[in-house]
Amino acid sequence: MDKPIMHINLDGPQGNVFFILGLAAVKLRISGGDANTHAIEEMRQRVFKCKTYEDAIGVIREYVDIKLKKKKGGVPM
Repeated sequence: MDKPIMHINLDGPQGNVFFILGLAAVKLRISGGDANTHAIEEMRQRVFKCKTYEDAIGVIREYVDIKLKKKKGGVPM
């Protein structure tokens, strides 16, 4: 199964790791329903054990495909 895709802008509130984690959980729930309950809980536990933002994002990327939104003016982030 392909990973769900989520589009985020790391500027502002969307860059908060807890926002990203919550959105990832929603995307997993939508894509797989109750079948992803274990994966969501596993992802949360692993993220909470991370020491750095980058490590947490790396864990989340194992479960969902994160696509970065572009800044205004079309400049990639």
